[in-house]
Amino acid sequence: VLDKSIWEIFVGFAIIGMMAQHLNILGVMSWMQSSLGAYTQGFIWQHAFPVLVLGYFYSHYFFTSATMHASTLFPPVASLAMALGTPPMLVVMSLAYASNLMGALTHYTIAPAPALFGAGYNPLSQWWSAGFLISFFNLFIFTTLGLGWWHYLGWWG
Repeated sequence: VLDKSIWEIFVGFAIIGMMAQHLNILGVMSWMQSSLGAYTQGFIWQHAFPVLVLGYFYSHYFFTSATMHASTLFPPVASLAMALGTPPMLVVMSLAYASNLMGALTHYTIAPAPALFGAGYNPLSQWWSAGFLISFFNLFIFTTLGLGWWHYLGWWG
């Protein structure tokens, strides 16, 4: 109860949750879906889906939490990908995994990150640089071994 920084994080995440709800009320999800739909019109799903997943993944730099990001972008990106003909299991699992893999991108990405950053072990520039480099490694593993394994399991293709 006496730890002020924990209360700041708790109140901050409550505000973030309300912001995500209001982004939906203001029509951000509809706008995002129509914008992405216009961009991917005419593409086959095999070409459009990787662009959608990368856009979903790296757009997290513009959101203050994974919860806000997923609740705002997951529905429009998923529905657009499925409308393009992407197998539903591939869509849902890819976006779910991307939502977890982006946890290393920034110092505010997932719930424990602000507390870890607040401890002062790493400067901001080091955190962001390392997160960006780690994202390449994570996405490489995901797109090679991960998708291959999902194919073997029969989740797509």
